[in-house]
This record gives sequence, C-alpha cells and structure tokens, in this order.
Amino acid sequence: LILYTSNGGDTWIDKSYSEPQFLRSIYFDDDKRGWAMGWKDQKGLILETIDGGASWQKKNFDLPGNPEYIYYVNNTVRLVCGGNGLMLKTTDRGEKWRMIETGTGVTLISMYFVGDNNGWAIGEGGVIIKTTDKGETWKKVNSGSDADLMDVSFSNKGTGVVLGTEGTLLRSSDWGESWMSVSKGPRS
Repeated sequence: LILYTSNGGDTWIDKSYSEPQFLRSIYFDDDKRGWAMGWKDQKGLILETIDGGASWQKKNFDLPGNPEYIYYVNNTVRLVCGGNGLMLKTTDRGEKWRMIETGTGVTLISMYFVGDNNGWAIGEGGVIIKTTDKGETWKKVNSGSDADLMDVSFSNKGTGVVLGTEGTLLRSSDWGESWMSVSKGPRS
C-alpha cells in the first residue's frame, strides 16, 4: 500500500503499484523522486516515482534477495541491503544499480554511514559488516552476539550503537572494529 497526499496530510489517496506486493522501505531524494522496495511472490521489487509518488514504475532487476532498506549516502550514491546478503549500489541517483558482494548470506536489515566512505550494515544472527571505501568492499566484524540486529547509528567521532532483538544493545568506540554488549534488557 502506498498512500499519497498533496495537501500536507489532510487527505490521502491510494497510489499503490498495480500488482500486490509487500513493501519494506521508502526513500525520497527530493519532492519528486523516490523509491519504494520490498518483494512480490518471493522476488525482490524496487519501485520508482519521479512525480512525488502520484505514480510508480517497477525497476527491472533480478534480485537474489528481498530488499529491506535503502540508505542515502550522498547526492548521487544510494545503497540497498536485504535478504541473502543483498547489497545494491547506485552512483547516479538510481539510474543504474549494481550488485556488491558482502560476504554474508543472511538478511541485512539496516545500515548507516558516516561521511561517504565509512559504513556499517547489520542483520540476522548478529552479523555486522563494515566498509571503508564507499560500499565497494565489505568485511565481517565480530559482534559478539547472535541476536538479530535491527538498527545501527554512529557519531562522527567513531562511537556506534546497535540495537537488536531480545534487548540486545551493542556499543563500539573504535569505528566499529570491536563491539561490546552494553545491556541485555527485557525480551522483545
């Protein structure tokens, strides 16, 4: 379901893509161009709008996994992560996308970058992968956890936190090279 408003949210109109699908993430570059992603019939799906969400077009990809999350790195670079270690990268605002090898086969759920070069993607089974070259190559980092990791954030001084299932909270103070458990809260 994709809902569209042209009056600041007073009223909403269904502008869903014509085929049924499950959408996970949406991102807009500006007031006209954006992407929605998810899957249909167990296959990854990326939709694009160039008219502010009034209409959507399917981008033709043969994806090995379902897209979960899109991250805006800078004015031209976007990355998409997802199932089976999926990582897609565009350097031209989404005109062309290419696959990036991540070295993992688990679902990558979220990612975060500090600047253009340094980024982290996190996922199922405690997986954390790190890049220092704008997402071109990724290396696995030991998280010390086997919980599914759901969100990641970093300061511009190298301190990072990761939130996971079952109350998992991880912290790094060395740009994500090592991680320690901060607490094990109530099960979620």
